[in-house]
Amino acid sequence: MAGSEVLGTQFTTLSENVNAIWFPDAIALAATLIWGPQIWFGILLGSLGAGLMSFSLSPLMVACLIFFAIGNVFTAIASAALIQTTTGTRYPFLKATHVLVFIAFGVCLNQLFNAMIDTSFLSLASVMTWSNAGILTRWISGSVGSLIATPLLLTCYFRIYGPLKYGQPPKLQPISWEPIVWISLLFVVSKLVFFHQVSIEYLILALLVWSAFRFSRFFTKLTIVIVSLGAVIGTSQGQSAFTEADPVQSVLFLGSFISTISITPLFLMSLLEERFQSVKALEQTNQELEIQVIQRTRALSAANAQLRKTSGTDSLTQCFNRLKIDEILDYNLTLHHRYEQRFSVILFDLDHFKAVNNHYGHVIGNTLLIEVVRLCQSCLRSTDVLGRWGGEEFIVICPNTNLTDANNLAERLRKTLAARYFEPVGYTTASFGIAECDSHHALPKDLIRHADTALRKAKAKGRNCTVAHQGLTDSANGQSR
Repeated sequence: MAGSEVLGTQFTTLSENVNAIWFPDAIALAATLIWGPQIWFGILLGSLGAGLMSFSLSPLMVACLIFFAIGNVFTAIASAALIQTTTGTRYPFLKATHVLVFIAFGVCLNQLFNAMIDTSFLSLASVMTWSNAGILTRWISGSVGSLIATPLLLTCYFRIYGPLKYGQPPKLQPISWEPIVWISLLFVVSKLVFFHQVSIEYLILALLVWSAFRFSRFFTKLTIVIVSLGAVIGTSQGQSAFTEADPVQSVLFLGSFISTISITPLFLMSLLEERFQSVKALEQTNQELEIQVIQRTRALSAANAQLRKTSGTDSLTQCFNRLKIDEILDYNLTLHHRYEQRFSVILFDLDHFKAVNNHYGHVIGNTLLIEVVRLCQSCLRSTDVLGRWGGEEFIVICPNTNLTDANNLAERLRKTLAARYFEPVGYTTASFGIAECDSHHALPKDLIRHADTALRKAKAKGRNCTVAHQGLTDSANGQSR
């Protein structure tokens, strides 16, 4: 801190008590934004050390130095607090509004108070007389220092120790010769402006805008510092386009130039960052929407599948319901008429099921229906379709099956059911009616009517038997009870 103040008073001085650029306040502000108010003691020591190195000591000078140092501490902490409270960040260069806050509090207001404190200190110490021109030149030199040094210091710190929460704006990939051309142009223009008094200084602004679009923030801010130092050196040597007979006029021209080339890229880079963050947020929103669409599509597909399953499934036994069986019957009948693909149906009804409900109750009756379905499914082929036709009546659709094979399947089902003991009901039997689809069956109901006729005949024969519909005559198997 003390070294920076010596640099500010010696290296950048245009004439006695007139500085073109002042770095210590910029360093104090950057340090406070980085480490917080606890850095106050370092700022205090730096200010006192600089004064001790620059002036001869006397009781009055010591008192003035203390006043000066306390003022520097206060302005640095107050400005950093205002910036951080208003922007919510310690790096106020990611949004255009944050840059405005930095310029208002960290540059204009901060340096105005510092200029008043500095001028008061020098006046009390009898180093200079109080004047508006003195305040103006110190305000300009401090503002210029803050504009070029504070952004660079903060960028360097957060770039190294981070994390610095900003992304890189989309840039075109620079081709190999572009940096060489850019540096060459900047060198030529700077030499002409700062050391040959050629008034083409605002070409430097165009080059810095080029840098803001094409190169990194760190590179652009470092370039601003180098260009500003070049302008100060050239002006202090009386060789730049800003050199005037009156040192105050030189400071005004130089300060306006450095302020312009500092503020413009800062605003431009912050706007680019805002655009980048907006694009990034939009892309993220699109990705989230795509994920939501995929998730909701999957959920909808699953819901539709469940709905299809539920709409075609008997809620009690979990086999197909009558609505689904009607669809399967229509499909197999269409195949039969178009390709002469034969199929048969088996209707079976549990014997004396109403007695089970009356004696044991509907809960036991429902349990019996579930167990019967499970047992029948274990006996069927993978191509056979089992469904609940109504109440205790079930149907089996047998694709590519003639009447004889369907009758054999029904007989196997009958024997399996008759041999199973169901708790607490006991042994349960069923009667079966079988019919094969032929050319006379124009509609599913015709085939079902024949199978139902065979089932009623099986009931009439004493139950626990199978009857196959064969036109005018029906064949029966099994035993009655």
